Amino acid sequence: RTSNETIEKINIFIKSNLLSKDNKTSIETALKLYSQGNCLDCLRLFYSNIESILNTELIKIGEKSDSYSGMKAKINKLEKESIISSKLVPVK
Repeated sequence: RTSNETIEKINIFIKSNLLSKDNKTSIETALKLYSQGNCLDCLRLFYSNIESILNTELIKIGEKSDSYSGMKAKINKLEKESIISSKLVPVK
């Protein structure tokens, strides 16, 4: 997969209803950092945003985000509940 294809998929995700305005702004900033060659700062922003999105979605379904150890457990729960797919594309 090329960098442009990945960025295109991220831009589609930014338009989804899973993201708060703050998350959208932060991810857009991460993409700018990436385009400027600041990959480490870009990854830091992405990681924190992914964690935030997962926590928000768990809370929406009545779960405590701290009940799940790590992102994998959170993703597995959200997939099981059909909130996200394994490709991190919104289901609903």
